[in-house]
Amino acid sequence: MNIGAPLGPYAQTGSLFERSFTNGIVAVNPTSTAATITFGGTYVNRDGTSITSETLAPDSGHVFLLG
Repeated sequence: MNIGAPLGPYAQTGSLFERSFTNGIVAVNPTSTAATITFGGTYVNRDGTSITSETLAPDSGHVFLLG
């Protein structure tokens, strides 16, 4: 995946840690409960599905590309 260059440092949003890149977002859920990330637009998850939000399982992380 070509996620591009970072646009800044990571930030905590609720229980998630997120970092924006020129071509997407990386989100990490370090907690023991599921957490939902809501995007301000359409992104593509690792399955190739266009989404506007996604629930991350506990202790997981995902890369989302701009849709």
